[in-house]
Amino acid sequence: MKSLAELIKEARRKKAGVPTDELLEAHNAWQRVAGPLGRFTRASKCCRGTLVIVAASSAIIQEYRFNERNLLSSIQRELPERHIRNLRFQTGRV
Repeated sequence: MKSLAELIKEARRKKAGVPTDELLEAHNAWQRVAGPLGRFTRASKCCRGTLVIVAASSAIIQEYRFNERNLLSSIQRELPERHIRNLRFQTGRV
């Protein structure tokens, strides 16, 4: 169980837009499985079994959609404790 100080610290970081340790872990795992286009993407959120990936363009998202099953399997192996069931892609600032 997290202490009150840890919870407050995490809430402040989230409000300030600073990634949490869990998000950094998800981002690093995504970069390992994403391949060469990974540098144009980032993991932005992981909640309720869905890892949200932000990509610089819709063309990059289309490339990932062609290989979505393999990417999901790979990320599940990288982060078994997160119980990721879905990948969701969206365009945005990377």
